[in-house]
Amino acid sequence: MKTRLFRVKAFSVLAVVAMAVTFAFTSCSNNDDPTLGSGGASLTEVDGNFVVKVTGLFDTSRYAIFTIPATSNNKKIDLNASDVAWKVIGTGLEGNSVNNRFEMGSYVLINKKDSKNIYVKALLKRVNSKEEYFYEGNITN
Repeated sequence: MKTRLFRVKAFSVLAVVAMAVTFAFTSCSNNDDPTLGSGGASLTEVDGNFVVKVTGLFDTSRYAIFTIPATSNNKKIDLNASDVAWKVIGTGLEGNSVNNRFEMGSYVLINKKDSKNIYVKALLKRVNSKEEYFYEGNITN
C-alpha cells in the first residue's frame, strides 16, 4: 500500500513538473523576435520615390524608413545589390545601394495597392543581427 501511494505521489509530482516546464517554454514571448511592424505604415511620394515608414507594433519607438523608386512598386528589391536606388534608415540601422548594403538575402517589397492600402515586407541582415518588418493594411499617418 505504501509503495502504491508513493508511486501515485511521485507520478503527480512529475506531471506537475512536466506541465510547468511546458508552460515555461511556450508562454513566454521571445524578446529576441526580430519581427517589427504591424504598428502602421505611412507612405509619402517624393520625386518619383516611395518613402515608407513602418513602426513597431509593441515598441513604436522602433521604426524603419524605406525609400525606393515608385516604379519598383510590388517588386522585391535586393538590399545587397545596387541595380535599384534604395535607402533604409531606422532605429539602429542604415543602408543604401551605393556603399552601405545589407547582407545577402536582405530585401524589401513594398506594394502600394491603392491610395489607402499598402503591403510592406522586409528582411534586413547584418553580420550579427537581422530584423524583419511586415505590415499590411491601411496607410497611416
